[in-house]
Order: sequence, then structure tokens, then C-alpha cells
Amino acid sequence: LLKEDMERVDQNTPASRKLMAVPFVGKDVPSHSSEFAQPDVLVGLSILAYRYEGLRLSDVIEVVKQLQDALREEVGPLSERPSARRFSRWLELGKKRLKEEWVQRQRAELQEREQEEEKELQALTLSRTLSKQER
Repeated sequence: LLKEDMERVDQNTPASRKLMAVPFVGKDVPSHSSEFAQPDVLVGLSILAYRYEGLRLSDVIEVVKQLQDALREEVGPLSERPSARRFSRWLELGKKRLKEEWVQRQRAELQEREQEEEKELQALTLSRTLSKQER
């Protein structure tokens, strides 16, 4: 569900529909009869919603809780448990993405500063040229 749509869905709606895209029959009127009518469409709409809107904080918290529960049920050294490895992988991917975004931001800021310096240099050169012509 999109964040705006969450407020429009009846609180008595089954929990299974709160994590899926909900088809609407009209403005602010979710369809009550299509929960499992076309699951492939619901899955596709849900993927698009998550892709465009991202996970809600409540979704992230729920996933982490489920991962913690799975970790408690698994046996063996903590670092070798599948849930711990999955969480470590998520952290690695997150760090990589943040680093890439930071590098892109730094490059953009550097280009912007270089363009500003180039404009200042051109203005200074023009100013000197004009002042020489006036003499």
C-alpha cells in the first residue's frame, strides 16, 4: 500500500491486505471482493508500490523482528547462522549504496564548484580586459 492509501483502508481489513497493494473501485473505496481474485496482479502492484515508495518504517521493523525470531531458532555459532549472514549482507549492501550515493554527491559538488570557479575566472579575465582597454 502507498502511504496515502493506508489511511483510506478500513481498519477491519485483513492483515494480509495491509502489506499488499489494494485495488480501489472508486475514490477512497477499496475493493472488498478482490483479495485473492488475481494474486499475480496484487503481487505486481505491491512490487511497484514498494519500488516507488520504498518500505515503510513499520515494514522494516516487522522484517527485522522476523529475522530476530529466526535467529533465535537457529543453532550454531552466531556468525554462521543463515539469519545473521542475511542481516550482514543487508548491511554490506546498505553501506555500499550509501557510499556510492556519497561519492556521487561529492562529484556533483566538485563539478558545481569547478563551474563556479570557471565563471569567476571568466568574469575576472573580462574585467581585466575591459580595464586594459579603458587605459
